[in-house]
Parts: sequence; C-alpha cells; structure tokens
Amino acid sequence: NRHVFLCRSLFGFYCWYNSQEIKDYLENSVPFYQNGMVELIADEESSLATPTKSAYPGNYISHSGGTGTIGFNAYYNGKWGVVTNGHIAPSGKSMSCADGTLGTPTFSYIGGKVDVAFIPYPSGWTPTSALKQPNAEIIYREATDSEMIEGGLVTKYGNTTGKTRNGRILSTSVDVACNYGGSIGVKTIKDCFSYTNATENGDSGVPVGRGKVREVFRLLGINFAKGSDCGFGIKLSNIKSAYPMTVKTGY
Repeated sequence: NRHVFLCRSLFGFYCWYNSQEIKDYLENSVPFYQNGMVELIADEESSLATPTKSAYPGNYISHSGGTGTIGFNAYYNGKWGVVTNGHIAPSGKSMSCADGTLGTPTFSYIGGKVDVAFIPYPSGWTPTSALKQPNAEIIYREATDSEMIEGGLVTKYGNTTGKTRNGRILSTSVDVACNYGGSIGVKTIKDCFSYTNATENGDSGVPVGRGKVREVFRLLGINFAKGSDCGFGIKLSNIKSAYPMTVKTGY
C-alpha cells in the first residue's frame, strides 16, 4: 500500500513519505533490519491530502463576458458553492475564480427582490468563510434584522474597491430601477438597502456587512448596483427567502 506518512527529522523538519519509500530506506540503510520488524500503520486522516481549492468572498468571479465578485459561500440543494449576482453569473456560463474553474450556475435570477446566482463547487473544493484571501478576517455570522438600521456602520469587501469600512446605511428598504443593458434591459429590484461605501464596476456581488474596527463581520447581503453617490445591496434575508440556503460562517 502506498499510504503517505509524515516523518520528523532530527532537525525539526517535516517530510512526507509513502510506505514503500520507508521500507526501502529501512532495508537498505539500517543494519540487521529484517522485513516485518517494523509495522507501518496509515492514519487516513493525517495522510497527505490534496491541496484544497476555495472561492473566497470578496475575490473576483468571472466568465468570458464579464467580471464581478464572490459574495459568500453557501450550502444549497445538497451542495456547497458560491453566491454572487445573477447578472454576473448568467445561466449556462462557465464561471472561474482565482483557484480555477467553478462551473455553471445551479440558478441565476434577476427580478422581484433578488439579483442572485449560485455556482456549486467542483469535487474536492472546500467552502470558506474567509474574506478576500489571504485576509485573516471572516464572515463571522449573518446579521440579524435588528442590525439592518439606517445610520448603521457598513463594511464592504469589493474586487475593485477592496475593503471599505465605516460606511453608513442610507436606507433599509428601497426599490432600485437598474439598467442591465442587452436583452435584460431595465428591471426594478425591490426592497434593497443602500449605503455610502464606494462602489465601482467589478464590485457586483461583493459581501456587505456590519463591521468596524475590533468588531466581527456580520453579513447583511451582497452589492448589485451603484448610484451616483451610494451602493445598493440585495438583502441576505431576501436571498434566503427565495432560495433557502445555509451560509458558511466562522462561528
């Protein structure tokens, strides 16, 4: 069996070896060694794992026609994946991120109270709550309804604008007529929230939450449009109402 073992040298370095390499070393280098003197037991949990891939909230997500930002990781319909805007991840489009190709959306919808898409992870990828790799901050938890208040502080992690903090919520419920162009045209998204954080092209889908210095990030929703002096977000509560899902948090 070619199990993999972690061995520590006398100098404190760790190296990975498979079982045949260890047997070859013992037989060729250890005086009086006979086959069977040493039993090798493989612990599957501690064996060398294939490096995992993840799609990080706040990092880019793209296809051949455009680029936006990953909002958060979630569990939906039996699979882990990422959530972004529907206009960023249209149905049938193969999406990619910093760690590689994700695949096509399970759903992509623009209308009512949402502009949202879900792209499942390929086999072997790992969900994460970490914000903007390699940032040490995480999506700690979902914000409560009581934290969606006018004047409340807002932090936003955008692919274009980066981390912007100490913004303020301007409105907790506003209908936004957004011109998507092309075959979609103008659609009005209802019950959005708006904030003062700088928002630019490429920030569509970014995680928006309550958070300031020495406070944990609590997810309010995802950005989807910008006004002349503000950004507009889709509420997490409206996304979960339309598509029941579990958000990957750092609890």
